[in-house]
Amino acid sequence: MTNELVQKICDKYLKSNFLNVKLGPKLSEFANTFAVRGDGNGYILKLITNYNAVSIIEHTKEHISALISISQCVNNMDKVRTISVTDFKIQNDHALFLIRKEHLKKLKIHSFKDFKSFGKSISNFHNACSSIKMQKLPWNNFPDHFRKTLKQYRRWDEVLVFLRQFREPVIRNSEVNCHNDIHAGNVFLSKGKVIFLDIDDMCATTYFNDLGMVIANFIDSNFTSSKILKCIRSLLTGYGVNPQPQAILNTLIFALRKLYFTEAYYLYRHEKKGTSVLFVNELQRRQKLIKDIMIDYL
Repeated sequence: MTNELVQKICDKYLKSNFLNVKLGPKLSEFANTFAVRGDGNGYILKLITNYNAVSIIEHTKEHISALISISQCVNNMDKVRTISVTDFKIQNDHALFLIRKEHLKKLKIHSFKDFKSFGKSISNFHNACSSIKMQKLPWNNFPDHFRKTLKQYRRWDEVLVFLRQFREPVIRNSEVNCHNDIHAGNVFLSKGKVIFLDIDDMCATTYFNDLGMVIANFIDSNFTSSKILKCIRSLLTGYGVNPQPQAILNTLIFALRKLYFTEAYYLYRHEKKGTSVLFVNELQRRQKLIKDIMIDYL
């Protein structure tokens, strides 16, 4: 969908819902997300197209309807929140979400106690939306254009060896509706509760998918192996899982898959937008850290 068509759809929707409205700047590179001021109140307007540039999850009508149900279920919880959809419109090739703008506070995840607390928040989030049927995420979750980009940079062979070595881990009684995009830009504090933003790519898969993302995205290459393992044990304990060796290995496996996926994303951004690839070096250092720890658990 062209930028001109996106602008036209958003303008038409806003003019039909507000007397005085201003569409602000785009807030994301690949997502059509905009700040909006309507009749004196602040909102976020999100246009979700069927085509998903950064995930294999399909944005079908059924998927969009499920996201609305999840928003309602999670926001009825006492301890966690997600986007507050005040209005929506679902069309054949796109959907519009009008989201109440939140006063957000950065969620700090540094100490082992922070990891344990965040594990509990993720558990609460998963439990809140357990009744909703979502698409299943395949083990090889790399979109075709991510695979192509990794091949161009001669990185796909390493990723493919990893995917084949572990196949799809069979982890009994672990399937939940995962957020599937947990990073520092999507989790905050709002009104004393952890709020999970950007739920577009939620899916049904093992909870280790989300727990692995936490490790991938909230450690850095300066962490020692011992510190990473303590973070994992704290996260698992907070989630309610016994931090025994197999659970630790599962978390490491999904953390490594996420690091490969994020590398593909940054390389793809570079191809499309000309952005820097310096962070890829950090991602590759994290990958080595995780792989070195995994040796002791295989």
